[in-house]
Amino acid sequence: MAEVAISLAVSVAAPRVVADLGTGSGAIGLSLATELPLAGTTVWITDVSDDALAVARANLAGIGRAARNVLVGAGSWFEALPADTLVLPSHGLPFRGIPLRVAQLRAHHEARLDELDD
Repeated sequence: MAEVAISLAVSVAAPRVVADLGTGSGAIGLSLATELPLAGTTVWITDVSDDALAVARANLAGIGRAARNVLVGAGSWFEALPADTLVLPSHGLPFRGIPLRVAQLRAHHEARLDELDD
């Protein structure tokens, strides 16, 4: 999964902001941070679980200079992200592997919630 995320993120021109939603241990997000150019890259790692974020932060401490490009957000999926953040949906999200902006995902999510309310 990290290889797919990296290859998609590399195709985005800098400045690039990418996110690993539901990061868990941070493996994908921290791989992005170490493999993408330091200049022009910001990586968000988010999770709703404080325990997962504690593990991700511990792993973040071990990646050296690339850690300066990583932001940690607490929240469910894209709640902790700015609307213009590029997201590479993966496990369990619609549009798996297709880069989307958070605003697009929010719009899709809100439309799905509206359908459930009907």
